[in-house]
Amino acid sequence: MILQAEGASLRDPAGKVYRWKAEGDEPERIVRGMTAQTAEELRVLLAEPWFRSLVSGHEVIRTEWLDAGTAEHEALRAQGWAEGVEHPRLDVVTYPFEWPFSMLRKAALLQLEVLERALANEWLLKDAAPGNVQFRGLDPVFIDVLSFQRARAGAWWRGYRQLSRTALYPLMLESYLGLDPRPWLRGSRDGIDANVAVKLFGASLRKGVLSHVRFPAWAERRAVRSGAGTGEGEVGKGVAHRIPRIPPLRHTRALVRALSRFVEGLKAPAAGPWAGYARQHAYAERDVKAKEAFVERHLRAIGAGTVWDLGANTGKYSVLASAHCERIIAIESDPGAAERACRALEETCPGKGWVVVADVTDLDPAPGFAGGERKALAARAPPDAVLCLALLHHLRVTAGIALEAIVRWLGSLRARVILEWIDRTDGAFEALCTRHGEAYPDYTREHLERELGRYFHVAERMHVKEGTRTLFALQPRGNDGNATAG
Repeated sequence: MILQAEGASLRDPAGKVYRWKAEGDEPERIVRGMTAQTAEELRVLLAEPWFRSLVSGHEVIRTEWLDAGTAEHEALRAQGWAEGVEHPRLDVVTYPFEWPFSMLRKAALLQLEVLERALANEWLLKDAAPGNVQFRGLDPVFIDVLSFQRARAGAWWRGYRQLSRTALYPLMLESYLGLDPRPWLRGSRDGIDANVAVKLFGASLRKGVLSHVRFPAWAERRAVRSGAGTGEGEVGKGVAHRIPRIPPLRHTRALVRALSRFVEGLKAPAAGPWAGYARQHAYAERDVKAKEAFVERHLRAIGAGTVWDLGANTGKYSVLASAHCERIIAIESDPGAAERACRALEETCPGKGWVVVADVTDLDPAPGFAGGERKALAARAPPDAVLCLALLHHLRVTAGIALEAIVRWLGSLRARVILEWIDRTDGAFEALCTRHGEAYPDYTREHLERELGRYFHVAERMHVKEGTRTLFALQPRGNDGNATAG
């Protein structure tokens, strides 16, 4: 029996999330240990009708007490926790810096909706960490039940600053200026500082810039000069002092409702040039049908639980794959194309499609404290099958990764792979070489097949587009050099 702590919850003194794996074939479970004081408050929360309605509406994750004396309960007690609960296991865990615009907006709106319901019943959320929300496909769910606390006299919502930095400013930057906020979110768990946001918006007078960016930045600078610090509640207190006759909770509810309307009104940016890539490099109709049939035939034979679509673009093949797997993860580096993939999956399979905005060469996120807070995607959602269509030449030429390194990485996933090879004579490869001013003599099909043979058995090859492109159905080899069963 194994109790493994989840690094994402290591900063919470009230409790910690663990993965529990019993002996035998029992599936892994998610449990949470907590202090006695936290458990006492949680018991009250779980009995509240308004909270139960959030759970039944799938807005908040289900929470059930662990029976005393069970192996998992005793394991939590051995870690120093007084009580324990169990949550349903999420199929895929993603991070806010991987979310398309619409997913980040959904997460922010859910935080605000849950907070408004709590405030109406004299409860608060003690923070607004973006990790409080996860996704079941493209449907958000609030997962941090220990964030709830009863609102005591004089209490303030201390999450406004945190929500602004990790969700509101990123959404505004992408919507108003077309700037990609993910490098900031990836680089800092605290998000974008208000004083940085002020400089990015410049002289802009767009809706919300004055109230949510300029004023908070001014309040933070004033607090520093006065020696009052820049705690999470400083901005809220500054606003409240200007309207002292309004009770704090009533004022917070008004702020939350205004924030919800504002976030709801933010529009996703226009699609970038990569969103039209598929049209620019279109196949003849007969080749399109042959390629689709090849992909579907092999996915159907695999019967995969999780499929990765690398370089998914606008999600055409992610949608196609969704009919033949339990979950599809569309991975695309261009935010505009990823947003369109998000819409395509939402229309067809919202409960089984995830979208990750990331370069394929950068799927291992920078670690947090002690290297335990962030995990590579392969550790969070290992694939059973991988689509790598019209991507290999970009990885070799644009990203500069050697062919053998690309194949070695694909082999390390221990998954079935449907790979598309674009020959040197194909116009798409010639255009890339011209742009980068290199010949890339190692980029040959003979070299590719030698490298593939190290890690895969080729189950089928099919030539399309007058032989300039080849589709490979690849089966991973076992340690003995033989193809694995499945």
